[in-house]
Amino acid sequence: MTLRNTLFTLLILTLRPAFAPPLEESDYVLYEGGAAEIPGGSIVEGSAHKGGIQPDYVIDLDSDGMKTFLSGARKLKKGSPGKRELIDRVVKYVDDAIKGDSYTSEKYRALLKQYKERGENVPLSEYLACNSAVCRENGLLLHFALKEVGIENKHVYAFVAQGETREDHAFVVVDYGKKKMVFDAYNSNFNGTDLEKLMEKGVRRSGLNIKVERINNFPRIWVPKELAPLISSSRRTFAQQCGVLFHDFLD
Repeated sequence: MTLRNTLFTLLILTLRPAFAPPLEESDYVLYEGGAAEIPGGSIVEGSAHKGGIQPDYVIDLDSDGMKTFLSGARKLKKGSPGKRELIDRVVKYVDDAIKGDSYTSEKYRALLKQYKERGENVPLSEYLACNSAVCRENGLLLHFALKEVGIENKHVYAFVAQGETREDHAFVVVDYGKKKMVFDAYNSNFNGTDLEKLMEKGVRRSGLNIKVERINNFPRIWVPKELAPLISSSRRTFAQQCGVLFHDFLD
C-alpha cells in the first residue's frame, strides 16, 4: 500500500460518515445525479452516503464567498474571447482559486471534521474559504463558474480509469459543436477531452490510458421544489443524446 493510500485510509477512519438531509425534505425534489444541471439552493450528496468522508454540499450561491467567486468569473469575459478560450480561462480560474487539492490537506480535513462534529452539511463556499478542495468540489465550482459566463454544462460524476487506478471522478461536460467535451479543473489528464472517445476506447494522456467506464447514477441532488421543473428531464436528455454509450446510465 502506498503512503498516499495509507493516509487516505486513516482519514476515512478518522472522519466517519456525517451528513444530514434537507431540514424540510418536502420542500425539495430528489434527483439521481451522475449528469445534472444543479440550481442554487440545492443540496448535493457527498461521499459519506457511500462510506466516504465528504458530507453533503449546500449550494450557497447567495453567500458572500460564492458571490465574490462568481463575480471574478464574470470578469473573464473581458475582451470577448471565443468559447474555447473562455472555457480555458474559467478552468484556470477555478484551478487558481483552490491551492490545496489533496484528501490529506490539513485544511480540508479540518473543515470536514468541523462539520461532521456539528452534524451539518458543508456550504460550497467553505471550500473556497479554506482554499482546499478535491475533484467533487472542483467540479461543482467549475459547473457554476461556467454557467456564470454563459456556458451551459452538466456536472458529471463518473467511474474512470487512469492507468491502473479506478475511481469515481467529477468533471463537467460542455456541448462543443457536435461533440461533448470534458473539462476538468482538478485533473488535467481529463481536461479538454472528447467524452465519446473517453467512453469508447479511452485516450492517452501523460503516458497513461484515460477512460470513462461509466456515468454514475449518483450523487443524489435535492433540488428546491420551485426549481425542479427546470431540470426534470436534463439527466435523461443527456443520456439519450449520448446514445448507446450510456446504456447503463439509466438503470
